[in-house]
Amino acid sequence: MSPTDVKPIRRNWINNEHYSPAPAPATARELAAAIGCLDLDDLRTHHLALTLAVAELSAGAGMPWPWAVDDPTVTLVRAVAKLSLVAPDVTAGAAGAIVEQLQGG
Repeated sequence: MSPTDVKPIRRNWINNEHYSPAPAPATARELAAAIGCLDLDDLRTHHLALTLAVAELSAGAGMPWPWAVDDPTVTLVRAVAKLSLVAPDVTAGAAGAIVEQLQGG
């Protein structure tokens, strides 16, 4: 059996354009700092990206997924805060994407 070499696709073969590189992964600490500057209402517009970041960071840290009956955005913010304290150096690509998005990049 030959080994499979999986590399990111860097070219759109349909119209022959290069894709932009993926954002660098961010740590839980960096994500907490980025969302700490926002209002909850502003953060609600990034709910899906925040959910993906929390899921990846939780898996990387080996922490259970947060379940609560609170407001979903509040639950995610609490999860980021806990991750930044318990496993501040765990990284995730989705966290990098939302940090870049929040910084206007």
